[in-house]
Amino acid sequence: MNRTSRYVNIATALITALFLLPWSFRSGRAAAGILPAHTDTILPGHLIVKFKQRPPILGKSTPITALPLSDKLRRMLQAAGAISARPAFPATMIRDALWRERLSRIIEIEFDPAVPVRSLAAALQKDDRIEYAEPIYVRRLAFVPNDPGITLQNYLNIIQAPQAWDITHGDSTVVIAIVDTGVDWQHPDLAPNLWRNPGEIPGNGLDDDGNGYIDDVHGWDFANNDNDPKNYASTAAAAHGTHVAGLAAAAGNNGLGVAGLAFGCRLMILKAALDTPSAPAADGIIYGFRAIAYAIENGADVINLSWGGPGSSQVEQDIIRYAVSRGVVVVAAAGNSQSEQPFYPAAYEHVLAVAATNLNDERANFSNFGHWLDLTAPGIGLYSTWPGKDYRFMSGTSMAAPLVAAAAALVKSQHPDWSAVAIAQQLRQTADPISDKNPDHYYKLGRGRLNVVRALTETPPGIRILSPELSDQSGGDGDGIFEPGEILELRWRVTNDLAPVSGVRIRIMPMDSYIDILTGDASLGALAPGDTLAGPAFRLRIKETTPASYQTHLILQIEAGPHRDFFGVPLIVKPYYRNIVAGRVATTVTSFGAIGFLDYAGSGGTVGLGFQYPRGSPSVLFHGSLILAVAPDSVSDVAYGNDAHDRYDYQYTTDGEIQIRESDWADIAAEAVFTDAAADHPLGVLVFESVYGWLTEPNDRFVILEYTVENISGQDLRGLYIGQYLDWDIGEAVSNQVDFIESEALGFMFAESGGYYGLAGLLPDMPVRHSAINNPQYVWPPANFTDAIKFRFASGQLAIQRSEHADDWSHMLTYGPFDLAPGASVRVAFAVMAGANVTELRQNARLARMAYRPPVISGASRSTLPRQFAFWPPAPNPLSLQKCAAVVLRFALPRPQEVSLQLYNILGQHIAALPPRRFNAGSHRLAWRIAAAGLRLEPGVYFIHLEAGPFSRTQKVLILP
Repeated sequence: MNRTSRYVNIATALITALFLLPWSFRSGRAAAGILPAHTDTILPGHLIVKFKQRPPILGKSTPITALPLSDKLRRMLQAAGAISARPAFPATMIRDALWRERLSRIIEIEFDPAVPVRSLAAALQKDDRIEYAEPIYVRRLAFVPNDPGITLQNYLNIIQAPQAWDITHGDSTVVIAIVDTGVDWQHPDLAPNLWRNPGEIPGNGLDDDGNGYIDDVHGWDFANNDNDPKNYASTAAAAHGTHVAGLAAAAGNNGLGVAGLAFGCRLMILKAALDTPSAPAADGIIYGFRAIAYAIENGADVINLSWGGPGSSQVEQDIIRYAVSRGVVVVAAAGNSQSEQPFYPAAYEHVLAVAATNLNDERANFSNFGHWLDLTAPGIGLYSTWPGKDYRFMSGTSMAAPLVAAAAALVKSQHPDWSAVAIAQQLRQTADPISDKNPDHYYKLGRGRLNVVRALTETPPGIRILSPELSDQSGGDGDGIFEPGEILELRWRVTNDLAPVSGVRIRIMPMDSYIDILTGDASLGALAPGDTLAGPAFRLRIKETTPASYQTHLILQIEAGPHRDFFGVPLIVKPYYRNIVAGRVATTVTSFGAIGFLDYAGSGGTVGLGFQYPRGSPSVLFHGSLILAVAPDSVSDVAYGNDAHDRYDYQYTTDGEIQIRESDWADIAAEAVFTDAAADHPLGVLVFESVYGWLTEPNDRFVILEYTVENISGQDLRGLYIGQYLDWDIGEAVSNQVDFIESEALGFMFAESGGYYGLAGLLPDMPVRHSAINNPQYVWPPANFTDAIKFRFASGQLAIQRSEHADDWSHMLTYGPFDLAPGASVRVAFAVMAGANVTELRQNARLARMAYRPPVISGASRSTLPRQFAFWPPAPNPLSLQKCAAVVLRFALPRPQEVSLQLYNILGQHIAALPPRRFNAGSHRLAWRIAAAGLRLEPGVYFIHLEAGPFSRTQKVLILP
């Protein structure tokens, strides 16, 4: 057995014994029709760990045995091939005493690259002595290569650079750090403007200035750990840093090539990419955070980051906070995925996030956008330096960012005593408004497009909104879920970073018709530089007609004389989804039959929890869906189905959105009601969905999904199959396998990297079909997981129960076929679970069956039955009969009883009734269409009276027009 195999076997055994997640929930796959992903790729064999107290690390390497960890975790690290750890930020690197203590608690552990990174991080995170453990993210460059023959674009005129140069070229003491793929620092248009480390004697092989780096004359290569920050590869990615550096500060007025915007300033070159990288670090930034720390400690005034990705990192945010505390301006590219998804580091607090525009001040078609942006700059067809004394055109937010970084350097040259926040505010406040040219992105391109002359000549106020917080404590139910009819309070503070100002007014701008502003206007008077005060709480009402999961931003308009600015506060009303955090597992359920994420097609896996085990770890579930099928052309679901992967056949009933409710036998319960009315060929069903979870052992490793499917089509529904589909990605998706244990009705997926994730059938008591679905063959284009393919799997015509090889798989459990007469219903239930191994997974399936108490129980022991009669408030309530088909009633019977239901108006007059019906002991739920048979009900208060033998109870329901 070779060394790698031995480490993998030992580490996998230890990791799975600790119930760990695999290292990646999605790799190498983007939904068809969506731009190729900026995925959160991570560096194998490396971890960042921050301790709550400083570990005993004094030198560049400390044995693993010396780390303050439990014996179990220390042994696990050793089994993973970890021998020693090193400081992420050497003590000699950080001069500030407070931040030296904070950053000295962060270490990097290197181990065998075959061991799952996220699994190791999840295990370490469980130790009480660790603040966080996370991978090292490989950040992607934010550029879009263009045809180098394009005519030179006059972008410098757009930002008024020539006029700005009449004011300043920049001061040679101001330093711009280029953290990138490396820079050809010998380029004749860059060499004159290189920063030189004043404390270092070139070529003597000594660390003369004691900063921890030998002969770092012009910067450092953090990927190869040497003092030559040039990239010697011959790719566009390798040249990226050279192009970015030229835009910022190529030498000007030298009769050669181009002039950088801040050509009087200096360039510190910090390389954070390998010369000849391989996956997953190909064309990626791997040590950006360490390069940022170097820049801070060695005199950079501005740091440019023309790269990023979707995953946020605590160590990156930590080091950016440190930068701002030391007066360093951080500028970052917004990304090129043409989406509103936050792109990091641009979306971090204290970073100037820069989008790209064209020469007409319109958003570049590739540029990201969103309320998290600060300003824009030209980013199409920018001409700049290229390795080997060359010059070329490039486009991207990567090219827009260094223009803003250079502008920050010019402002710093004029105002050397200004803080980083003040410089950033100056650039924002003096940007030219471009909203009229981008009506589809109003308030989503920051304050405007960079104007360097205005930044150098104007003295605007720098008013910022601090700590905005929405609350439903005083005008709602206080649960933090903002719902129609609630009154919300918005609490906020305001500060001024720049010139004194009077007549300050803050008000909420009405953005739509669903929000009534009750109080949203405040006059604050004068604000001197540095003043901070709390404004009055604004109050707003969410209208009753607001649809579920409605998302908007409350725009706080800032006015001070002619000065205008804004700040966006996100608001989501009664979301379609709820996060179920139960014991050791956590997942997201929706109002339309999806599990894991709210929007599998467009969110990039960001809206929701997926499926986490242990809770808080990265998800291993990409997507899940309820599937109903009766024929190859009659399938209802929300699972893929076309090139765009935007299939949504289920439609929640108005007032049937997912709600948390009480349960007499589970710790957590949620329910929703939806139909398949949005399908191309609707089956005509009403689906009652219930989700159950437990907080404590032994039931804390699964959630139960229960569906009651009722035929409301008015016709017989024959041959109905009901299935649960799950697309897991355990570690590398292509390394997954599928298996099935028929005796447990248990299908599950696993990977050699560790972790077992399963789906067990609980109800009804009948054989269940299990389908192993090869995604490349049946799900991804051109197959597209069509209705015909789904029906073949659901019905057993495609009988693939297990995988024969590792690949990207998904799976499905199916009950049926069922024949439903009009008004009839059938109930099915599944358990979604995780375990360290097959034995534990089987045990969890048995525990789920023991824990599950379906509303109709046959032959159950008395100990599993409700102990007393109960009748819960109806849902939805209020009820709009024009929008919702039925009111859902829930009740519990300790023994079999005949149940009758009566409806009365507020005067006590009898309005309607359901025929008496006998129910078994247990918990029950039924839907009553109280406006059936043409009954007309006036809006108002009504009472539903339930009688069951000697028991009776009445609940109130409000009926709306």
